[in-house]
Amino acid sequence: ETLSPVRRMIIEQRCGDIRVSVAETMVKMWVALGRLQSTYAFHLSSVFVRASLVKEESVRALLLPLYVDLLVHAFSSEDGVQDFYDEMTASLHSLVTSGMGDAAFVAALGDVWETGIKNSSLDEEGMQQCLAMVKRILRLTSLLIDFRSIREGPVDTTSSAGLSLHISIVYNMLCFYKETDQLDMSTSCLLMLIELNVIAENWSEAGFAYLTCADMLDFGDKQMLPA
Repeated sequence: ETLSPVRRMIIEQRCGDIRVSVAETMVKMWVALGRLQSTYAFHLSSVFVRASLVKEESVRALLLPLYVDLLVHAFSSEDGVQDFYDEMTASLHSLVTSGMGDAAFVAALGDVWETGIKNSSLDEEGMQQCLAMVKRILRLTSLLIDFRSIREGPVDTTSSAGLSLHISIVYNMLCFYKETDQLDMSTSCLLMLIELNVIAENWSEAGFAYLTCADMLDFGDKQMLPA
């Protein structure tokens, strides 16, 4: 990714784009699995995510349609839906926040999923549940891209607009994780909100975030003995 445009062009002319070759091989191997696809779908989902986040349209054109197969296999298994969602969101959170993925990936994945699901073998109820989960995954990916943009540099404590943007993005992340009942991520977002609001001297908001964080903790009835 650090090659100059001219050097990249020369290498691609001589050797071809190995990323496209690898993507083509992945598709062939996936098709070759046949009926065994459902057995390996969950384990391969993170691999497909990492490969399709590469900023190359040819690679994404090859790999994104496989996401439809992953979804159909997930919904054909009794426990596959939640496992697939957890694996996808964990992979996206790790990869997107580390610098991979962009808005074009979200748009392309949304188009492929919507078209593929509507043409799949799922019944109407399964199709609606599948589309709802897709919307959550796409929303999370967009939020992670926004979140990554504010993590790439230090917080500008001299700009109220900059602080407000940071707070807004983290708050949107918090709302998403609360809606999806992800306590650990909600707590992380609350702690970030507390820090940002203290920097902005929004004492009421910081205090409310502290209170909300305390209410989310699970306290037992066992009395602690003095040391």
